[in-house]
Amino acid sequence: MITKQDTAVTGRRVRDQGIWLQQLNESSVLPVVFAVHQDRYDMERLEMATIPTTWEETFELCSDIISELDTHLWRKNFKGRVPHLMEFDRGEHNGYIIDLLTDVGLRSYRRKLHQFVGNVDWFGYKTPRVARTHGDCIIDNVAWRHTESELNKLVLLDPIPATPALPDLACVDVGRVIQSAAGYEVTRYFEDTRPLLGIPLDQRVDDVLNGWLSDEFCLNEVRASLHFSIIHMLRGLRTAQRVAPKSCKALELLVDQLVEVTETWMQ
Repeated sequence: MITKQDTAVTGRRVRDQGIWLQQLNESSVLPVVFAVHQDRYDMERLEMATIPTTWEETFELCSDIISELDTHLWRKNFKGRVPHLMEFDRGEHNGYIIDLLTDVGLRSYRRKLHQFVGNVDWFGYKTPRVARTHGDCIIDNVAWRHTESELNKLVLLDPIPATPALPDLACVDVGRVIQSAAGYEVTRYFEDTRPLLGIPLDQRVDDVLNGWLSDEFCLNEVRASLHFSIIHMLRGLRTAQRVAPKSCKALELLVDQLVEVTETWMQ
């Protein structure tokens, strides 16, 4: 096993993550937690995935993430006691946007993102689908379980439990996957981004959305997912400003490109 430890930066977030994971131990897409301590938790040892750099490989992994979430978390009928689903609160979400944009120094996006929120029907006939979310299902958090019963089983590490600002809606997780499809990892970790970013962003986004909504394409789900993809990319930028400042300009460009693609779907 391995141990995940709280730090001065995380506070008690890691411990709380361990509690959440143990409550949802019935889901095979989440790591198995053996014990939770006051400042850490012990979990199964897994093999980290290699970050793909081409669109073909990235799309395959993005599709696998969504499929595993849909089967083993979003729609899973848990038998034990699990946390209550978090509902969307528009006021909390708008406040979160303001704080996030302030943190990354991009308050110029405030009006546009609030406009996107207004273009989504959050409480009407085609409301975004309620689903228990992972919250951080990017390629960076993909690992593999190798056992006799589950060889090469995809597992998603480091979940972020839902809040009223980032609620239990499938589109929140799909937005995270789009963040990876947009090039978050290759921009953070690789100098040569052409194999992935050479494919137009709108095409990559369309591939992910059509794969997810192949049975019933829903414009409202698309709009909500793309809005959250921008939110998640901004969160990634905030992290990069602290740990990978050289990638920040490129990540800001990805934010701008995601805004442009999202605008076309909001029309």
